[in-house]
Amino acid sequence: MSDVIRAVGSWCLRVLWVLAAVLALAFVLIAYHLFRIAGPDTFERAIAEALIEIAFVVLFGAALTHLLQRAARVRADEEAARREQLDFLRRLAAVHSQVAYAQRLMDVHRSGKTYAEEHRRLMRVVPLLEEIDMDLKAAEGLFGANQSEIEESVEQIAAYLAKGGAEYGRCHASVDAASHADSARTISDMSDAACDLSWTLDFLSSGKEFVAGYRIPLTAAKAAMRKHAYRPRVR
Repeated sequence: MSDVIRAVGSWCLRVLWVLAAVLALAFVLIAYHLFRIAGPDTFERAIAEALIEIAFVVLFGAALTHLLQRAARVRADEEAARREQLDFLRRLAAVHSQVAYAQRLMDVHRSGKTYAEEHRRLMRVVPLLEEIDMDLKAAEGLFGANQSEIEESVEQIAAYLAKGGAEYGRCHASVDAASHADSARTISDMSDAACDLSWTLDFLSSGKEFVAGYRIPLTAAKAAMRKHAYRPRVR
């Protein structure tokens, strides 16, 4: 709908320019004719001078209208881009909220049951990140020079969480069996050669892989998004 309104406004502006130019040219031609046939200090000479002034006013008014409408379009485009940038920021923040929640719950309980529940939550987050990444690529240039940095950061986060999903795929049956055999066993006790839970243990302790694969790219992406979404507005 906004594109239709913008197209109509642009068409009206072009029509206004044409009408203003035609009207101003007509006034100038009439004034030129009057200047040729009228003597000094005559009524016709006064009319000619008035027509010249009117032609100037018409052209000046059309130019001013064009500049004001152009400035309005620039502001509208900036506001639309800002809303889209904020939407990306909110989507990434919503993903982080789920990841942080899963990390906190697994760390508090450290049980096989919570391991399964929160890993399934994390597995649902990966497609959300993939959607964000695809939308970022479609919104080419939305974040200016930071666009590729943000895309790479989102892809890095998705790849990191996908590793956790792969671990869950290998180990969920073993963790589930160990948890049913002894409900007091923690995730740390269940990690062994048969089922390496190093990704989860690093995730819970905010270890090196978590920092490199999640915290650093998340911080970088959100900082770049905020720089654009909250930049000073053009008045």
